Amino acid sequence: MLHKSSDFTRVTNVTHARVPITKFVFVTPSKYRIEGDISLNGGKGLVNSRLIATYLGLDPRVRQVLSVLKLWAIRRYIINRRILNSIGLMMMSIAFLISRKVIPSLQMLAISHVTLLAWARLAKIHHSPDRIAMLYSAINLASAPTTPESALVELEGSTVRCLQCDVDLPECIVKSTRAYYLNGGELNRWRSPNHDSSATLLFDMFRYYGFEFNPRLHVISPRLGSTTTPRASLYRLPQLDSNKTIEKFSKWRRRLRLLAIEDPFDLVVNCGRNAPPEWVEGLLWEMRRAAWTLLPSEHHQSHHHAKRGIPLDRLVLPSTEMIYCDPGIWASVYHRALQPPQPGSMTPSFDPVMDCVPDHTVDLEGLESVQVADQSASYYYAPKLVKRQ
Repeated sequence: MLHKSSDFTRVTNVTHARVPITKFVFVTPSKYRIEGDISLNGGKGLVNSRLIATYLGLDPRVRQVLSVLKLWAIRRYIINRRILNSIGLMMMSIAFLISRKVIPSLQMLAISHVTLLAWARLAKIHHSPDRIAMLYSAINLASAPTTPESALVELEGSTVRCLQCDVDLPECIVKSTRAYYLNGGELNRWRSPNHDSSATLLFDMFRYYGFEFNPRLHVISPRLGSTTTPRASLYRLPQLDSNKTIEKFSKWRRRLRLLAIEDPFDLVVNCGRNAPPEWVEGLLWEMRRAAWTLLPSEHHQSHHHAKRGIPLDRLVLPSTEMIYCDPGIWASVYHRALQPPQPGSMTPSFDPVMDCVPDHTVDLEGLESVQVADQSASYYYAPKLVKRQ
């Protein structure tokens, strides 16, 4: 039916996705173009979208940060339906903002009045594999956790409780998945203890993922509001395995699952499962580049630009070259993974997990030359970048 309407263009059926969808572009009478998609039997996807919408309404900075993030990802060719979609990118941002106390973890609360007690309890969960095991076993009691038998007795009958008031949280089951999150008028009472500007948060997020985040060790968890959860603590997500054999190099790349982004509701789904290792390193380089472009400079701090905000022209400048296509551009260490196995052996002579996350990568910032011809036509981000004391 969409194909027959002149109001809909670029109608595409995406049948290979976990939830098949039909993507389209709708042209309004005033000639605005709106991108959308339709899915059937996608109850979990709808809950994900509603969760993100609720976070957007919690604090105006969330909408500003996520809007710029998505614009950046589109212009830099990062969003890819076969590798990392916009939901995965949003989960990376939401987990970071929760870790900075800009927003609370809505899946762990019954009330929006959050004090230091709730943040302290969340921090205890972050630093305790046993507490994480208890929590996740309570979320999905139907699946037996891979913990010692002595711990199973303690896990039986456990419930998920509010971090603040310690009451049992509702289950709210959607397609056999616990889909509860705090919603409604109660959220009007939320006040963030973090007073950083949107631009500062955006810069800090790019800087963190580009320079500090270690995908080999950590999982990004929007439920826990953590970007440093040990991979071993989330036992239901597929684990990295340095002993995997390489029968075909392309097969090893697909199976490694270097990037782990936890789905907010489905405990066994990794939103970054399709990202090959060279793409992950390319993404982290893009994060470093983004932080570099947002660094304050004399040009940005001029009186003219102080009124208009931070120019985003460098941040969202389209890529002139698809750097992910050539591992030699950004990670010389990865070339060892391209070498065939030794004769008579199906296993490589190097550790693929360690070697695909090199300690040193080529400084592309020094190679990239950014020329902005027309500053008057640039994108501008209204909130000012402030230096944290």
